[in-house]
This record gives sequence, structure tokens and C-alpha cells, in this order.
Amino acid sequence: MKEFFVAGCLVICSCVLLYADLSISPAVINIVANDEAVCESVYKVFNTADTKAIVKISMEDWKNSSENSSDVTVEKWLNLPKNEIEIEPKSEAEVPFRIETFKGMTGSVSGMVVFSSNKTNMINMTMKVPIYITIEGTEIADFKIDSLKIDKGQNTGNLSATMVIKNDGNVHIRHTGNIKLYNTETGNVVKEIKIEESFPTYCESSRDFIINIASKDELKQGFYLAVFEVKALGRSVHKAVRFEVLKNGNIEIKK
Repeated sequence: MKEFFVAGCLVICSCVLLYADLSISPAVINIVANDEAVCESVYKVFNTADTKAIVKISMEDWKNSSENSSDVTVEKWLNLPKNEIEIEPKSEAEVPFRIETFKGMTGSVSGMVVFSSNKTNMINMTMKVPIYITIEGTEIADFKIDSLKIDKGQNTGNLSATMVIKNDGNVHIRHTGNIKLYNTETGNVVKEIKIEESFPTYCESSRDFIINIASKDELKQGFYLAVFEVKALGRSVHKAVRFEVLKNGNIEIKK
């Protein structure tokens, strides 16, 4: 992950997207900027094949907060001066881009930069990489754990949790967190589980996340309390669920 400042913007770039014979870096761009800010940089596109690649570049609208849903299209803040590039075998090319926020923007906007390659004897390849922009000082961080469910896998017998994150704010979140699993009869913590950062939960929407809790037969028969803590954007929220591991290994949720 790379982090840098450009003309009033905090830019966080992460990952490399690799698909077939092309790789694109960065794969995700997160920008925190004031309005009337400018950011200029480049995508690096690498052709790993033994033949020349012709890549077309375009843009698409993605997820905006409700303040911007209808009138702030991606063309208003993103400029891609190149719409096609040729890349020699085992070579790299740069695709410049310019992001320019404007007065009155609030909340968040996002868009997709689309890279399409039609290579001889190959299926058409399309890769989309997102750009997320948060307008500094206008963001609303408002999210919660909407529901929790503990299940036992029918085939594996492993225990997993389905956690629903509801994001009522105007910016997307990528949460982290942890789970503490207590034996309620002894009061002891029997296991701690780290919640790694994964997919975003977009503004004004919900998303399900499945988390492995325990392998088959790892938890003995008894009563347990799972306390979930989720963190994002300087906030943390909590929710707990009680359950019983029955003699046959099945799970029963307790109120």
C-alpha cells in the first residue's frame, strides 16, 4: 500500500490487479480531498505475454453517496487523456489520469477505470479498477453490525458467523476488527479471532461477511458468548450473540 499527498489530496493506493496476461497497478485508489483539489498520477499496465497487447481505456460511474447520485458523473471529476494504448511483449505502459474535485462536492463519489484487451486467439479481457473519493470535512461515518448468525457447516462441520454490516453514512468503509469468544460458564476467553480488512461496504447499503469461528469439534459442548468489534473511520461498534454447542455438535442460538 502506498500513501502520498498531491495538491490537497491524501491518496492511498493498494494492490496490483493481475488477470491473464495483463497486470494493472494500482488496483484500488482511495482519495481524501477537499473540494477544488487536483491529483495527477498514472496507472502502470504490464503485458506479460509474448505478443503485443492493444488495451482500450474507458470509465464508468460506480457508487456515489445520495448527495451526488444523479448529477456528479465520473466524467465531471476524472480525465483520462488516453483511450487506447499498445504494449509490446513483456513490457509496461503508463496511463495518466487527472482527478479534479470541484466546489460544492460533498460526501463521496467513485468510478471505475475500465481496461479492455482483445488479443489474438484469446477471449476478450475486461478489468475494472475503482477510484474512491471522499470530500474531507463532509464525511459521515455511521455504520453498525446489523445482525449476527452462527452456523455449522453441513459438509465440514466448521462453525462460521454471518455478519451483516449496515452503512448509513455517506462514505464507503473497509472495516477491521476482532471477535472474542467466551465460555459463559467459566467466564474465560477461549478464542480470539482477527477480522481482516476485505470488501467495502458502500455508503447507504448493507453487506454480508462470513467469518470462520472454529473448526469441527474445536468447541466443547457448552454455552458461549461471541463479542464482535468492528472498526472503521476512527469508530468502533460492537454486537454480541449467545449460542450453545449441543452434545451432537449442532448450534442453538440463545436470546
